[in-house]
Amino acid sequence: MRRGHLSALTGLAVLGALGTAGAAELDATGTLQYDQQAKFTQGWEDAASIEGLACDGCDLAVQPGDGELPLQGSAFLLLSTGESTLSVPLFGSEIDKTTRGRFRASLWVRHSRLNARVVRKAGFVSDELPLYPTGRATSDGWLELESGDIDIDGARLDDLTLDLRGEDVQVDGFELRLTGAFQEETACSGAFDAVCGADQLCVAQRCRDIGPLVPPLPPVADRARVADYLMARVRWIFGGRLTRQMFMPRALAEMEQMKTAETAASYWQAYERGVRYLHDAHTVLRSTLRGVKSPRRLGACFIEGKADLSQAVWSSDPGYADILVSHVAVTNNLGLHAGDRLVAIDGQHPIAWARSVFSINSRSRTSSDPDVYGEFVELLHDGIPNFARTFSVVRCDPQTLTCADHVETLKVTDIPPTDAEMPSCDNRPLLHQADAPEGAALHQFDTPWRGLVTDAPAEDKVYGVTWNDLLPDDATFFRQAIAAFRQDARGVVLDHRTGNGGTLEAPTVITGLVREKQLLSIGTFKNVAGDEYPADAAGGEALFNKLLALGGAGLAYEVGSPNPDLALPVALLIHRDTSASDWLPHGMKGAPNVRIFGPHETAGAFSSFYQFDYWSGFGSQLASGDTVTSDGALLIGHGVAPDEIVEQTQSSLLQGIDAPYQRALEWVRSNLK
Repeated sequence: MRRGHLSALTGLAVLGALGTAGAAELDATGTLQYDQQAKFTQGWEDAASIEGLACDGCDLAVQPGDGELPLQGSAFLLLSTGESTLSVPLFGSEIDKTTRGRFRASLWVRHSRLNARVVRKAGFVSDELPLYPTGRATSDGWLELESGDIDIDGARLDDLTLDLRGEDVQVDGFELRLTGAFQEETACSGAFDAVCGADQLCVAQRCRDIGPLVPPLPPVADRARVADYLMARVRWIFGGRLTRQMFMPRALAEMEQMKTAETAASYWQAYERGVRYLHDAHTVLRSTLRGVKSPRRLGACFIEGKADLSQAVWSSDPGYADILVSHVAVTNNLGLHAGDRLVAIDGQHPIAWARSVFSINSRSRTSSDPDVYGEFVELLHDGIPNFARTFSVVRCDPQTLTCADHVETLKVTDIPPTDAEMPSCDNRPLLHQADAPEGAALHQFDTPWRGLVTDAPAEDKVYGVTWNDLLPDDATFFRQAIAAFRQDARGVVLDHRTGNGGTLEAPTVITGLVREKQLLSIGTFKNVAGDEYPADAAGGEALFNKLLALGGAGLAYEVGSPNPDLALPVALLIHRDTSASDWLPHGMKGAPNVRIFGPHETAGAFSSFYQFDYWSGFGSQLASGDTVTSDGALLIGHGVAPDEIVEQTQSSLLQGIDAPYQRALEWVRSNLK
């Protein structure tokens, strides 16, 4: 077999323009010739070329041509990484402490999609520079990927690697070539600092170039077509009734700006803002922009509540909850502790500030319910080091249960860089069960954890479960837990205040403990694309009955079991609960001996979603569908409200009391089986 030619792919499958001048080329024999300015090249010719490469669970092999021509040399790398990442070291003989300049990386792949990026590490700062298709391909299927500009100063560098993730993908012909002089980054201060250019963002006190982090700008002839294609996905796939009506018009207007964009940064930033403005818990855009973050890590978690001890120094905002310190890390806590109050970030209420940087914060999350801000608050510890200049606190004394009579303003630059492990901000100031699992000291545990609660006498036999996800393995856990509760428990407290969602299997199992069988709702996920949904309850009832008659046309949520324990009091704690974690309180609510406690409703993410993945981790996830109840209500954007609203307070947190949990436990103990 002989390679015929190098071609340029067109259309929407490859969004990039042609490769830049000076890139590697094929010679007359069809063999790749590296660029003369290449500082580092890598082919995979024999077992020695993969010897010592660390990649747990990866399947690596050097494969000779055998009918499929390598691009360069006589063999190529065949790669399957699973959940791991293969890191190929670049910092060594060719790239060393004397290297200084601006570079571009390229490599060629075949037969599968690859997540490829150059990772540059200096001190606590780690930058990921992705490689995307250029549009150049060979007649036998090799496709070129290329990075944007990568500034490398070897004197400051700790490590430089090529990180690869993919399944059954062939890789060959990597090069890192010099393209120009090293360019220093500009220092900046906080989000929207005017010192940064039009195609830059101020993140972590650095003006970051956006262009190298997003796919190339499509050619002029395709620019509007690509935008229309991506917008059509939103029009035909996204949302349910409330989210389509309330959020989709603004999102599409934002995406319309792609058509007049002149740079890759402005083009893809318009798309990313549009996806974010869909304002849905199931809707996200994935890119290496999410990896742009500060080495400064604030060792404090925040939670919504009521500042009952500091109203004299700073009154509450009528539109938002007060923001309190929930729990802190051993390091980087700046002397804060549970019960202190965060009153402002850059002079704004913390939630108002988080909303103000929502348009540029790639790692932000939101609820589908427009009245819920739990996601914003949970991520304040991350947003402050990345986008703020200052943050203002009122410190309080746990001994005297009093707060300072003044506000103290701290600079973000007061937070030291660190790689120390920080606690998970899980909306749980305290954990309440015996026999804590590994990681519980940092509120980090991956599996459900059950046991007798530590806040009640053993003879009460009150059991607690603390968990974050509702995956199939969790359903198995709850089947076993429920069997044990039926035998021994006199009361149960379910702490699901970090509700990451999952599938409906686990919520269905849990509701089987506390209520009789009932069909509550049907997800409309198989409806016709672009459906605007019924306008009223009568139309909703008709839709429910239609879906019921059609059988598999929707996702039916049937709760309960033939043998529930209706005498067992079960309290459910909610706070930031999304997706299947919306369905859980939806299924528990109204059961005869269940009570739900929390500060506000859940996220209201009553939909499914579609995922669209491009190369090197770039892609989007769009929520799709709605959920209709038997009485005709459409649920998306309407979170499940607690039966009893209970807020954290300064006075309780200062005393080491978790107010919502204590109220839930009090209710359970007053109704013991």
